[in-house]
Amino acid sequence: MNAQDKFDVVTDKEFMFNVLHSLVAIVVIYLLAVFILTMVRLLMNYNLKKSLLEKGATEEVIAQILPPDKSGYQGALKWFTVLFAIGLGLLAVSCFQPLGIHSVIIMVFSIAFGFLGFYFLLRRSN
Repeated sequence: MNAQDKFDVVTDKEFMFNVLHSLVAIVVIYLLAVFILTMVRLLMNYNLKKSLLEKGATEEVIAQILPPDKSGYQGALKWFTVLFAIGLGLLAVSCFQPLGIHSVIIMVFSIAFGFLGFYFLLRRSN
């Protein structure tokens, strides 16, 4: 690379490779952390319910202290809509070659439409 060469992010394959690997590492760490935190929360809730039952608390009291977790359904619905939108975005990007800034714009709008679809599905279910 000479001093006069312009740095182009899209055509520099080594830079894009490093960015992609960094993003994948961040996503994997995030997913592992969320999984571990969810498992710890479920385990702690189970232990609390078990100890309350051993102390002689009624099931109504336990249900009031620890209401049922409805976020599992909403989380699954959110991930489905967002991943479906990402899939559609990747399909649209593959149709409009070569890759460039328009590909990023297509992906941003597809993810935004995925979250918008999740909002409408959630509002409809409530």
